[in-house]
Amino acid sequence: MDIDVTILCQLGLFLLTLVVVTNILLKPVMHVIEARVQRIEGAEREATRFEKLASESRDAYLTRIHEARALARREREALRTAGNDVKRDLLVEVRAEIAKTLHDTRERVGVSELEVHQSLFTETDALARRLVSRLIGREV
Repeated sequence: MDIDVTILCQLGLFLLTLVVVTNILLKPVMHVIEARVQRIEGAEREATRFEKLASESRDAYLTRIHEARALARREREALRTAGNDVKRDLLVEVRAEIAKTLHDTRERVGVSELEVHQSLFTETDALARRLVSRLIGREV
């Protein structure tokens, strides 16, 4: 087997074709593939960033909701306590007013009873005389 000039020419043509094909076809295809890989990686980084932002926003939202509920619970308890205080004060006032009214009424009843007792005491003698007068038929 002899190495002659045709093999060298074929080898040269192959290398020339390889260089041309690499520069014309392979490099542009590689650039397109690299650009696509860069876009995919950029999109993945962007998606990761958005997921992180969404998680932070959700955590902040849940924290604010928890704080708002705690504040509402404290305010509700404060209002309930204030309402109970007002209720207690009103009950004390009403009970005092009832006690005063009852005391006044008892005093009036006592005074009226005393007046009636005195009135009856003074009229008993006159009524007894009239009754005796009617029974016996003459003035006593």
